[in-house]
Amino acid sequence: MSQTPPPQPPNPSAAYLLLLLCIPLGLFGGWAIGQLTAWNPPVPGPSYRPPAAPQPVESATPPPSKRTQHAARTSYHSEWTSFEAAMTESKRTGKPVMIDFSADWCGPCQRLKAEVFERTDLAAQVQDIVIPVSIVDRVQERGFNSEETVYLQDRFTANGFPTLIVVSGRTGLMTRTQGFAGPGATMAWIRESARMVR
Repeated sequence: MSQTPPPQPPNPSAAYLLLLLCIPLGLFGGWAIGQLTAWNPPVPGPSYRPPAAPQPVESATPPPSKRTQHAARTSYHSEWTSFEAAMTESKRTGKPVMIDFSADWCGPCQRLKAEVFERTDLAAQVQDIVIPVSIVDRVQERGFNSEETVYLQDRFTANGFPTLIVVSGRTGLMTRTQGFAGPGATMAWIRESARMVR
């Protein structure tokens, strides 16, 4: 009676070893690719970058007719509002925001208010050109300012009164002026600034 040797387990072939190595590598590779394609870069929040020298944007379209200008003016008339609401409106319409930093004790601020912002004809023009926002410093009266006032004064470097800022919610471009040079010069500056930041 001859003895048969016990059966030996088959030797794994090269293909079998390759398959055993490829499965984990394939799973890991698929996972890694899935992670890369699923990653979304962070969206930067609204940030303020004052330009070194704002450049006006030239328009290739012909100027609107008088009727169109009147319709645009009446449909975009803006009341004085908060900074946040003004920036939302600016992003939606493209109309620039004008911030008036002032103080009740400031003589030039009171002249600007009386000779431009409270003068019916000029006030209407201001509200047609920009979305106006008033930020009043209250340190002398109360000893402190609201958090929003402090934030906006720091953000726009409003360290003297009056300071006027014209900024676009869409482009982020801005211009600034300090002091009151009279109604004519102020209106000319507002018009030119609104054109430059669009």
